[in-house]
Amino acid sequence: MRDILVVTSFNERLFKEYAHRWLASVGNWPSNAKHIVYAEDFTPPKVDGVEVRDLHKCCPDLVAFKEQYAGKSSTDWRWNATKFANKVYAAAHALRNHDGMGIWLDADCITYEKIPDDLLETLIPEGNYLAFFRRSSMYTETGFWAVDCSHPMNKAFLSAFEGVYNSGEIFLQPEWHDCVAFDLVRKRFQDKGMRTHNLTPKQYPQLHPMSVSVLAPYIDHCKGPSRKKLGYSPEYGNRAAGKKPVEVTYKSKKRFWTKNEPLPSEEEIAELEGYRAYEDGFKDDACPYKDEKFASRWRAGWDKHLQEFIQENQWA
Repeated sequence: MRDILVVTSFNERLFKEYAHRWLASVGNWPSNAKHIVYAEDFTPPKVDGVEVRDLHKCCPDLVAFKEQYAGKSSTDWRWNATKFANKVYAAAHALRNHDGMGIWLDADCITYEKIPDDLLETLIPEGNYLAFFRRSSMYTETGFWAVDCSHPMNKAFLSAFEGVYNSGEIFLQPEWHDCVAFDLVRKRFQDKGMRTHNLTPKQYPQLHPMSVSVLAPYIDHCKGPSRKKLGYSPEYGNRAAGKKPVEVTYKSKKRFWTKNEPLPSEEEIAELEGYRAYEDGFKDDACPYKDEKFASRWRAGWDKHLQEFIQENQWA
């Protein structure tokens, strides 16, 4: 088995809130997995098998980006470019010169069960570079993605990922986080022939596809404030009792939910429908640019994304 490098980043506040669970669960990974934490201005506790790196010392381009665009980002996560840039630069720094399998794992993930030794290698089929979780009518779920670092496009892909931030191109996108940058670069490289593998089950291209994927029996991505507060995802049922993730019920092209999960909130429905809740004049005060020109570009971007997904899944 080749070496696996698992990468994340967090600061002291996030460590206290939830990232301590990430560290506490690294023992559930196969023996050939090494973990690297890019810590932002603090030193987390030592854990066997985990290397800690100083994020800002390792990534001078990240520091330059934050200095150049200081004050540019919004406090709303959708336009908080500097916050999510940490993920991009940390992943690129760790994986650029690695020659095995590389995995990004968000700090709000918990590896609650032992991962079988042979599972991870199956995530990236032969000839593919990237495995990821695509979602319907919105951007990729980037809490987990994996790459074959021995692939000839590895360095170019990671450099281009950083380049979306270095160049300021991220600020021309509908939203300014790493999910949008990831899809921008992924599509460009796919056009050049790069092969990728979608880990999302076809019957569940929803907000939390990881919860019903092949990784669900082992990793829980506690995404969003409510899951972080609970310490688990409701989609997983009672993890402590050893229950497997529930089967999903396909309701329509726009709404998906699990059998024991409450119906989506209005906010979730708005996300599933490509953020059409904001189409009326783009009145979201959190956005730094509320002019109609930006609103039109934002709407057009999501409409195009939705159509691509429908065509890919033969829903037309």
